Amino acid sequence: MVVTYQTKPAVPRPQATIATRLPQVSRSTRRRRRFGVAA
Repeated sequence: MVVTYQTKPAVPRPQATIATRLPQVSRSTRRRRRFGVAA
């Protein structure tokens, strides 16, 4: 079970990077900005 716990935190980590990259692209596009807020 310890191995599953280590793999779980590794998945949410990449999500945080995508969320930070989304806002950067949204700044360039106003249409994507609304999608980022809705997501």
